[in-house]
Amino acid sequence: MEKVSLPIKTKIAAWWMIIFGELETIAALCSFLFFPTTLFIDYLWKSGRVLYGLLFIISGYLLIVKRKKIGWWLAEIILFLSLYIRESISTLLFRFVFSSPDLLYVYGTFVSNVIMFLYLISIIFLILLLLDRKNFWKIAK
Repeated sequence: MEKVSLPIKTKIAAWWMIIFGELETIAALCSFLFFPTTLFIDYLWKSGRVLYGLLFIISGYLLIVKRKKIGWWLAEIILFLSLYIRESISTLLFRFVFSSPDLLYVYGTFVSNVIMFLYLISIIFLILLLLDRKNFWKIAK
């Protein structure tokens, strides 16, 4: 019995999710190593970033290698949550942290560009997975 290949949009989204998850995990682990802190909230934030990256890697692995429906659901849930969390973080960040106009000008533009870039990447992953949903469900286990 020949093996049916994955739809191309699913492959693209899954590989980019794996790469993005690895980069996020490595960045979070490097921040643990190079910027140690004693604040509990900082440990919680960095641990959340590691978990977020690992969930991206797991969902991409389940989509590509195992072809499981749970991988598709996990990817969709992670992407929806990441869009919601990034929007709420950016709102809180600009409302409370950058209350001074000088800080907003210096740090706000960089942070807003990074948040917007990550937001757009998540939207692209989400659109690719949603567009190829029917084709993936035909071959998924």
